[in-house]
Amino acid sequence: MDRLEKGLFDFGIVFEPHKLKSYEYLTLPLYNASVMARMGVGSVLSLNRLILSSEESEMVYRPLDPPVIGMSYVVWKKGRAMSQVSQLFLEELKKCIANHSGEFMEY
Repeated sequence: MDRLEKGLFDFGIVFEPHKLKSYEYLTLPLYNASVMARMGVGSVLSLNRLILSSEESEMVYRPLDPPVIGMSYVVWKKGRAMSQVSQLFLEELKKCIANHSGEFMEY
């Protein structure tokens, strides 16, 4: 977050709990992680029922104990001018989230 504050990064991804007062943000769905895991990129730590994990699926769900509950967000600094590339990225991200989740939350 320090790099975002200093203007070195245009965007960041944070997980709850996080103070979002200084940021504009989009709430992220987490379904992309399962695609990366199926491609062998790594393992996924996910929320229950967010990723299909059935006998037919390669994915296996194992609950954490104690449970961890939270949301993830793409954040950017309030009031900071964005480059054209960053503006285009944000618009495309909004479209992707809206197309795949039916709606998105912007603050």
